[in-house]
This record gives sequence, C-alpha cells and structure tokens, in this order.
Amino acid sequence: MTHRLLFFSIDYDGPLTGFTWEENKCELIVTYSLEGMDRDPPPTRLSIAEALSTPSQDAHHAVMRTLQQPRNPAAIYNGRPSALKGPPLSIYFPPFHSFQLKLLDIPSDFDEDDLYHARGFVNVCRAYHQDDAHRRDALWPHLGHFLGEMPLGSPPRRGLTRPFTLGGFKSAPTWFGAHSRYKTEIGFHEDQLDIGSTQFNALDRGDKAYTQLCLKEDEPMKTLRKSTCRPAYILSMMGRYLQIGGAIWLGVPVTAPLTDLISLVGVQPVSQLPPGCPSADEYLVWRIAHLFHHLGKLAVSLEEYYSKPPREPHPLNPAPAFGSFTGTDTRKYSLVYTGNAIDYLSHRAAFYAVATSNADIASESSSKEVVVKFTSHYCVEAHKILAHEGIAPALLYCTYEESIGLWVIITPRLLYETYQLSEEGYEKLKSGITTLHAKDFVYGDLRPPNVFLQADGLPLLIDFDWCGKKGEARYPTDLAQGVGFREEAEGSLITEEDDLRMLEELRKVFV
Repeated sequence: MTHRLLFFSIDYDGPLTGFTWEENKCELIVTYSLEGMDRDPPPTRLSIAEALSTPSQDAHHAVMRTLQQPRNPAAIYNGRPSALKGPPLSIYFPPFHSFQLKLLDIPSDFDEDDLYHARGFVNVCRAYHQDDAHRRDALWPHLGHFLGEMPLGSPPRRGLTRPFTLGGFKSAPTWFGAHSRYKTEIGFHEDQLDIGSTQFNALDRGDKAYTQLCLKEDEPMKTLRKSTCRPAYILSMMGRYLQIGGAIWLGVPVTAPLTDLISLVGVQPVSQLPPGCPSADEYLVWRIAHLFHHLGKLAVSLEEYYSKPPREPHPLNPAPAFGSFTGTDTRKYSLVYTGNAIDYLSHRAAFYAVATSNADIASESSSKEVVVKFTSHYCVEAHKILAHEGIAPALLYCTYEESIGLWVIITPRLLYETYQLSEEGYEKLKSGITTLHAKDFVYGDLRPPNVFLQADGLPLLIDFDWCGKKGEARYPTDLAQGVGFREEAEGSLITEEDDLRMLEELRKVFV
C-alpha cells in the first residue's frame, strides 16, 4: 500500500517495503504494511532530516515556497499557507495561553532593573548596526537579564557560559533518570540585522531550528518525542521588530505566533496612558519590560514541565492537557484520551476519550466513551434547545476554559453506521430547525457530516460552531464551494432560508 504522508514519521517500527523522495512534487512516497495496525496512515521510523539543510538555508523564501505544501512531509504547520494551520497550541500546553493573557494586562510587572534593560533593548533594536555580530553583542546583556541567570542589573562578561544564547537556545534539565544530566532546548532565539536584510526571516528560521532539534535521533530526544508534546517558545527579532511564538511536536512541528509583530519604534497610543507613565515612548518600554518578564515566567513553566515525569500515558500520545471535568450530573470525571475524532493536524480539534467518575469507580456506569471537542466558538444555547428536542446529543460538559482560551464540549461518543433518514426523522429535524428559528437562531451547516443517523432513522445534529443569532452569525470567508452552500455565501449572514434550503438537500441525500 502506498501513501503520500502529510507528516514527519518517527515512531512506527512496522515493515517498510521502500520509499522514494520526489523533489519536483515535494512528496515523500512511502510503501508499508498496515497488517496489525488500527490507524491509517501510521507514523513510520523514517527521518526526513536528509531533506533539510541548515535553518538559515531552509528558511530561504524560495525553499519555503517549495516545502510548505500540504502533501509535503517536510512542511511545518505554521499557517503558511492557510492549509497548514495546525491545532491551537494551548490544547497541549496551557501556559502558552496564560502568557498571552498576561500581555493584555496594563504593564506593571517590572522593577527598575527591568526598565533599564527594556530601554537598552529598545535602543539597540532601533539602531543601525555594522553587522549581526555587533548587534547581538549589544542585545545580549539586556535579553540575558530576562532570560538568563545573571544577577539583576549586572551585564554579563563576554564568554560567560549561561543557558541563554542569542542566535541559539535556552535549555533546561529533563526528568529522566538514565539521562538526568541531559538538557533540552525550551527556547529558540533568532535575530536578524533588519527586516528584509536577507532572503529568509527570523520567524521561519526559528521554526526550522525547532524542527531540526526535534528530528534528532539520540535516545533522550526519542524519549521526549514519545512522552511529551515537546513545547518551546520562539523569540524572533528583525531589526526594530519583535515577535514571540510557540511550538509543539505532534509528529510534525506545529508553530503559531503568541504575539503580533511588535514595533519597537512604537505606535502613538489611542487612549490615555496608565497613571505614572511619563510619555508614549516610556509606555513602550513598560510594555517590553512586561513582555519579557512574562516570557521569563513562560520559560519557568517550560522548565517545570520538563523537570517532572509525564502523567500516566494515554493510548493517544501526546494527549490534550485538559484531564478532568465536573459533568452536568455533578460528578467529577477524569479523562483518558484514546484517539482523534478528526484529523489531528487540523485547526479543528476533537478527540475520543473515556471519562471515568472518580466518585463511583467500582460502578459499571462509572466510565463512558465520550467525544471531547475544543473550539473557539460554540452556540451552547442552540445545542441545549435541540438536545431538549431530542435531536442533539446530551451535553456532558460545555464551558469556556480560561486556562486554554477555548470552549470544551463533551458529549457521548456516537458510533457511526450507515442508516437512512426516516420520514419521521426528517420531520423531526425540520421541527427542530423551525424551533431554532422561532428562538432567533440559525444553524448554517446542515451538511451530511453534521447529521448523525441512528438505527431508528432519527437524526442528531452534532456541530454548533457556526450557529448563532439571526443577523449576527456569518459564514466563514474560506467556505468550500460545491458542498451544499449557496453561491457567494462566503462571509455573508446565515439566514433561515439557508437552513431550509440545505434541509431540502439533506432530504434528497438521506430519505
């Protein structure tokens, strides 16, 4: 059997019958046996490190344009192009979201030394430098104050060995016994003399540096790949601009920005300055001190993550960090993740899991198979309305989780079979949609994948991401045509007529 892999393959030891790399098509074609496997396609032990060069060379624009293709195993899921947008990082490492939340606060978490080094950092980034080396020498003391282990306010001596390096890494010890002295990289620092000064940028080079580290084949890295999501931060500096990103490893590198591209020249504030701030330029310095203070705290969270053995392994690894909940029945449940409900590299994220009640562990009913969905928007009210009507699954849990910045929706797992929608089922579905409309809601996505058919021919609707109030809910602008939507629906308001027309289309398909 032959598959064109969408991902780096590193953890499968099954039989391979051969592979070829087709450079002109940017595809790695792998032939392997699926005997005894319950996943398709499985990871393999192939390393594609040979397809990569140095981070600087691989980050060259022409190379990125070639490699960043959805069917290319060397692609990084960084959202470029849009088809390579991966799942939210906070699902696997919540401190990324905590860092982002702290940046929304009015800058206050700093002292005089922090302000001194923030001002020094800003001034260095604003200046024109002879070359990269001179710029890095000037930046190092100020960044080292926030990310290194030097006494506050004391610039480091040249040649001082520290866990922080510019144009390199910040490292931290790991937990495992046989390799107790082994350190792994938790931060990647990339600096560029100026934006546009080369045909690559520091953002892509940081992604490439992270990727090459994760592809290492030494035993400690294999241990980390098998037991963690390999989180790290990426600090990218380009002349007078700065961005912080995050990265995780899901068999492929998945990276995403944690901040916008920040101008260190500054933008005139559009509102009043906070009390005590003497000028707009000082406010920028406050923001940078605040940012690096919390980047240092993110680094501490990463150090703690790697210093402790991982929790009990899930059948699915790596698994989401969200591990327990209090259900609508008031019982407390723990989760063991067993698989992916949809493509694990999709920007949409849903998982199969077993939820076990801690209070009634001996009872046969203490465990249940569930689906755990993570999404940025969910119309809870509409789901509850249709669940009450008997045409949506029961909600076991439905809450916006501040710790990860996403809605977490937990419902019973439904086993898919091929059934016909009965005439009674169609009328029940139509009645439910009419009820939604009567309560000023529109559904918007009445396609067959969102209609689960039960053995009795009665339907359940299972996706309420686009659902919302009439006059407010809109279709996405990247709507796929040819799958049942009206022409030019992209970005338009969802109407009752859209729901009724798609309902008729469902009847043609199912009844």
